[in-house]
Amino acid sequence: MARILVVDDEEILRMLIRETLEDLEFDIDEAEDGEEALKKMMESSYDLMILDYMMPN
Repeated sequence: MARILVVDDEEILRMLIRETLEDLEFDIDEAEDGEEALKKMMESSYDLMILDYMMPN
């Protein structure tokens, strides 16, 4: 199963993306800013990252 990291500072957008991808049976992790995303990427490997273009940190 593919692992995907969803990075967005808007909680509602992360929720919508997560729910859509979970319906397709992907394994989803979330981060709310760039710092958290970098930390998660150092701890785990992902097949895909969906990243908000403009967000803090």
